[in-house]
Amino acid sequence: MRILEQLREPASAAEVARRLGESRQNLNYHLKELERGGLVRRVGDRPAGGFTETLYEADADSVVVSAGGPVALADCDTAYGDLAQPLPGAGRWRGVVHSLHTAPAGGAPVGAVDSVKAVEDRGLEGDRYFDGTGTFSKKPGTGRHVTLIEVEALHALLSEYGIELQPGDARRNVVTRGVPLNHLVGREFRVGKALLRGMRSCEPCKYLSGLIGKDVKTGLIHRGGLRADIVRGGVIRVGDAILPA
Repeated sequence: MRILEQLREPASAAEVARRLGESRQNLNYHLKELERGGLVRRVGDRPAGGFTETLYEADADSVVVSAGGPVALADCDTAYGDLAQPLPGAGRWRGVVHSLHTAPAGGAPVGAVDSVKAVEDRGLEGDRYFDGTGTFSKKPGTGRHVTLIEVEALHALLSEYGIELQPGDARRNVVTRGVPLNHLVGREFRVGKALLRGMRSCEPCKYLSGLIGKDVKTGLIHRGGLRADIVRGGVIRVGDAILPA
């Protein structure tokens, strides 16, 4: 983690090694591992004493350490899980909409609603991403229409980390029950009358933690939810079934 602190601005391996009092050979080894893990990236080269040295920069705004090692979280829009995981039970599952939530603008308070209209290629009526006023609305990418999170993940956050979040505190549009969201990346599924397609996972971040005043990055790593696009619009209501397409 000390190396990442030194790479908030572009720097060479020699510079970082000198600052940390490490050998350049040792530093180069760790840089390669961090680069392979997606935690740092090469941002250019520059001449140095007749040689050309590579400049590196941290490619994460925050990092959490999971059982599998450090994981980079660039922001709330970080894309993880680009490949769908095997769906349990050969697709034999059935979930429900636990609650629904929208916010009028990025950073604005989230309110609970009983029903919402999903509009194809647009989003949920009344939500900040439908109106193009979300925090990441101007950033290119998929999965802007709808965000989902499992209520089971919120229960686990409380039982394992002692952090209590009400369903709307997660700032996701749809809180589900009984739905394997991590397995729906790249798959279509029905929510009420709407047809959605899971695009990428929705990891936690410093921005979310700052808004709600609780550090949820570690507790929600890899269970922060799913970003989805609307394939076919329709009304979604609390209590509606969520099913494989």
